[in-house]
Order: sequence, then C-alpha cells, then structure tokens
Amino acid sequence: MLWINEHKNVWRVAVLVLLLVAIMGPWAFDRIYVPSEYSCSAPFVRLEGDFCGVPLGGITVFSFMVVVFINISVELVTGAIVLTQCH
Repeated sequence: MLWINEHKNVWRVAVLVLLLVAIMGPWAFDRIYVPSEYSCSAPFVRLEGDFCGVPLGGITVFSFMVVVFINISVELVTGAIVLTQCH
C-alpha cells in the first residue's frame, strides 16, 4: 500500500492516458451497404457481409448525444413536441 501512495501521480497520469485512448477509439460504426464485389476504401472498413462502416470515436458519439439532448430540450420548451400521457 505504501508504494501506491508514493506514486499517486503516476497512477493518475496512467489512468488519464487510458481514458483518453478509450475516448478516441472506435465505439461504434456508421454502417453503409456496399456489395461484396466492391471494396471499401479508407476510412471505411469491411464489417461483415455486404456492409462497410466508418469508425465513430467516443468524442463523436458523445457530441451527438449532447446535440440531440439540446434539440429535444428546445423542442419540449417551444412546444414542437409534446409528451403523451399513458392511461
């Protein structure tokens, strides 16, 4: 336990680096249909069957979530969408 306490900053930097790598890495793929006889060119990669995809990093996915949350919030306030009640 003494070694861990003495090297707290090393552990913090290591965890921060791992978190940054995880955020940058691909979390999902935006899929498109490409028949097997055609190749997928960069940045697309062949996924399976007749689909190619472009990798989406965690930062991109998070920014999409923030934009969608803001848009839905604005639409709720302005009355563009209304929540229904279940009976």
